[in-house]
Amino acid sequence: MQAKKEKMIRKASSLEKGLIDEFCASIGVEPSRCYSRLYVLDIRGAPFKDVFDPSPSVLSFLKNRLGWNAYSIGFYLGILGKNNFEPSLPLAHKLARLCPEKIKCVTLNSEGEKYFLYGKPVFGENIIEYNSLGPVLVENTLREALGWGILVLEDNTKYGRRLVLRPVKDLGWYLRKGG
Repeated sequence: MQAKKEKMIRKASSLEKGLIDEFCASIGVEPSRCYSRLYVLDIRGAPFKDVFDPSPSVLSFLKNRLGWNAYSIGFYLGILGKNNFEPSLPLAHKLARLCPEKIKCVTLNSEGEKYFLYGKPVFGENIIEYNSLGPVLVENTLREALGWGILVLEDNTKYGRRLVLRPVKDLGWYLRKGG
């Protein structure tokens, strides 16, 4: 008989909060735009922890009705590793309305959108607009979030210096690996 995995819902530690705040700063957005409350679903022995932003009513229900026993507790923010935070696709959707004025983001044309959703790098000719290099939210021309990427200027012997968007997590990920 397999042992039951212990799970615990708790407030995020200051170190965990720091990792998420660091991510928010890297994309140019205030942490208050990413979350209101930080709670972690901690499963003993798991290599990562899921992070949520539950509403006060969800917290009350968890405490009073479920005895803190749940696998999801509100808006899903992403995954905490030992030294990093990986944002979720729902967080990209939540923040997309801030593009491009209040957050670092990239807008792709339809061909770039296709490459990105296939998990392939997108090159400058398919990038319509961007406001910063580094971690970015990626959207299409309809301002719909496609996921997260890293935008870099890359030196290439064949093409010279060019703009490249490297996918980190995209909507196509669900079909290829996740979902």
